[in-house]
Amino acid sequence: MANISDGLRGAAQLAGLLFRAARLPAPPALTLEQRLKNLPLDGAPVRAPVTIRWDQHALPIISALNMPDLAVGVGVVHAHLRLGQMEIMRRLAVGRIAEMIGPFGLRFDIALRCLDLGRAVPEMIAMLPEESRLWAEGFLAGVNFCAARAEKWPLDCAVLGITREPWTMHDLMGLARLASADICWSPAVKLLKRREKMPAGAWRALWPELAAAGLPAPSGPAAALARGSNSMAVGGARAAGGAAMIASDPHVGLQLPSIWLAASLEAPGFCASGLMIPGLPTVAIGRNADIAWGATNLHAGSSVLVDLAAEADPGFSARRVEIAVRGGPARAVTLRDSRFGPVISDCALFGLKRPTALSWVGHRASDELTAMLAVNRAKDFAGFRDALKGYAVQGYSFTFADRAGRTGIVRAAHVPARTAPPRDLVEPASVMARVVSLAETDFVFDPPEGFVVSANEDPGGDIHAGFFYAPPDRAARLTELAGRTGLTRADMAAAQADTFSRGSLAGRDRLAARARALGVKLPAALLEWDGDYAENAAGALAYEILIGEAARRVIPKAELTPLLTGWTGRGPILRRLLAAGDATLRPALAAAARAAAGGQNWGAAHQLTLAHPLGRLPWAGRVFGRFSFGVPGANDTVYKMGHKSVRAARGGRHGVTYGASARHIADFADPYINFVVILGGQDGWIGAVNATDQIKVFRQGELLQLPVTSAHCGAAFSWVTTLNPPQ
Repeated sequence: MANISDGLRGAAQLAGLLFRAARLPAPPALTLEQRLKNLPLDGAPVRAPVTIRWDQHALPIISALNMPDLAVGVGVVHAHLRLGQMEIMRRLAVGRIAEMIGPFGLRFDIALRCLDLGRAVPEMIAMLPEESRLWAEGFLAGVNFCAARAEKWPLDCAVLGITREPWTMHDLMGLARLASADICWSPAVKLLKRREKMPAGAWRALWPELAAAGLPAPSGPAAALARGSNSMAVGGARAAGGAAMIASDPHVGLQLPSIWLAASLEAPGFCASGLMIPGLPTVAIGRNADIAWGATNLHAGSSVLVDLAAEADPGFSARRVEIAVRGGPARAVTLRDSRFGPVISDCALFGLKRPTALSWVGHRASDELTAMLAVNRAKDFAGFRDALKGYAVQGYSFTFADRAGRTGIVRAAHVPARTAPPRDLVEPASVMARVVSLAETDFVFDPPEGFVVSANEDPGGDIHAGFFYAPPDRAARLTELAGRTGLTRADMAAAQADTFSRGSLAGRDRLAARARALGVKLPAALLEWDGDYAENAAGALAYEILIGEAARRVIPKAELTPLLTGWTGRGPILRRLLAAGDATLRPALAAAARAAAGGQNWGAAHQLTLAHPLGRLPWAGRVFGRFSFGVPGANDTVYKMGHKSVRAARGGRHGVTYGASARHIADFADPYINFVVILGGQDGWIGAVNATDQIKVFRQGELLQLPVTSAHCGAAFSWVTTLNPPQ
């Protein structure tokens, strides 16, 4: 009866949200000048004035006379630009979704409370060095000053019933842990449910391919923070200008606002500039005067799924949590923990039958804030690597370039000391007995090739860092592009927009050869295709339909479904098709070829809908913003625009929800300039012009200049606001 009641109340709450959204007037298109009028300036918690210079795209340069005041300025900028987004994310981090949307959020809240992402937060706060604590407190003071003094409250907060509530250190660290969740959790749980339904022998045969086939698509509340990404750094010997360059494009769930904002931070003895995550006070991808850095997800296995039935002493305990529910009474839920971690099988959302616990490095205290602050101020590779030794979760491959023309890469994560790939999705709890810092041993500096690349591929090494790595296609293509000489900044930008897939072209050739041998005629567009997933490429769509439709006819559903859990079980699928007998493959290829002969091009089918989460509700797109358009790129191209297996239905039209979300280039030939662009815009305010003004810039392959310091900003940064201390 409780579920029925929750369902009825949830339906009523959703209907109410839709009704309110439908009745809202379209917000005014606020200019930068109009938005800055809502920025509180006087009486800020600073000791001396803090100057913020803005360009027409709302890119800020924040200048302070000391580090604590700079932290306040950073907090003010984050809150001014992205307060609505930050308020939603801090509630996601601790399982407060039902508080915003009603009973429909309960199952997600229970799952998030079960995972207990913030378990280590009190210890994390206690271990902060004084300098890091002061930085975090200054940032929070800036956020709270802006939130409390702003005359207008974000529209998304108003619709979701979010009221003003001071930010605390627990909120900041909780949000950091939300951003640190292992990228493998979502696919692991999905595959674990499949595992329970398969014969043991069939699973054992399939598991090695699943572990290596590629990253299954993340889903759920935290999906937007899960990251893939590309990054390449080329040394001075390969660059036309003789100076090192670095180019990075992070891949995340695509939405408005983006999870990235760009900013430059400067105070005496400190400067850092690049891409930041709203609500987190360090530059994640960027540069300072001496070094530049990129980051790609390492797909680190910093957690273990433990079969509690196989453990002699699970050590169960219970905790009772109370979940606030919008429009109804609070719900009390009892959750269980084991001595290895939370019992996730108790949560219905995960759908697991066997008692299973999650043992995660992130449930232990670590200090990523101090690590990233040290990265932001590092002057050389030694300081860069030392900073990352304490970086535990989630794992990243950090690329590096410096003004001396050198490059490098550091794998940063704390992982179980696996010396071989896991033999199964579920591992013994003893795997977590010894955890090591990869940055201690897994790094490369000034390689003889003169460049480094990273694209979520298996990094190798003595310690097996994780699983669900991306196929090597993107890393191989980046290696090909970075291995040239006479490279320019334009070449780096062109690499970020590269849509050629050598792997898909090879797959087409092998299937075409088999089709000829079987007497199956393939569409001309497919046979003429050059492997480029350009918007106007009819052959790209024909190939995706061909392989998808053939796979559904040849591969048993019990095997195909786990392979299709991910964006790219392409390798195992292609191997199975080519290994199929003639009698099986001939009719399958013939039917798939007919389905692939529609003649539509890739961009007409490969569609991205960029929207605010509330903009995806019926009738709400006009209020919160929703843009749909065709995009180039695919799962395994450098310009990544991820999609699931393509079906012939509706002409192959399919949605893109994950991929390239921002771009960053640093060229040490221009020692104080970044080049950035965000798929969306800087401002998260509903209706603001700067909320969407970079969509066109991004799609055209252009970049915006973001100076590292105010001394190099020029006339473009002509809007100036100043935070003034109390009189």
